[in-house]
Amino acid sequence: MIALMPIKPPYAAEILSGNKKVEFRRTKFKRDVQYIVIYSSHPVKKIVGYFAVNQIDETTPNIAWETYGDVGSIDRESFDKYYQGTEQAYVIGIEKVVSFDNQLALSDLCDDLQAPQSYRYLSSDLFEKAKLANLSL
Repeated sequence: MIALMPIKPPYAAEILSGNKKVEFRRTKFKRDVQYIVIYSSHPVKKIVGYFAVNQIDETTPNIAWETYGDVGSIDRESFDKYYQGTEQAYVIGIEKVVSFDNQLALSDLCDDLQAPQSYRYLSSDLFEKAKLANLSL
């Protein structure tokens, strides 16, 4: 399964540069996800690449910080603010990052594709279309 995930531009850039090794989330996927397509949110509003998921750790925010804080490319204050009011943390391991030279608008994939709040699943057809569009633009 493939997920389209909005990620704030500074964090998306950290993933693409190889500095950010995990993505912190408050909600878990309902299905088994192998790839995450990175949608760099406002003000970029483009698909900028994707990565393979090597694991998803379900834990508490404190343990997530202790275990992954040094590879998450986020400061403690922002981390604590993000997890405020929740007992669960989901830590997505990042590997095999592919950066798109040609960033794509959501409409490049599908006319009615909207940016998700947390994530949305993408069909394998749309995933392949994104990879091919990046190569051909």
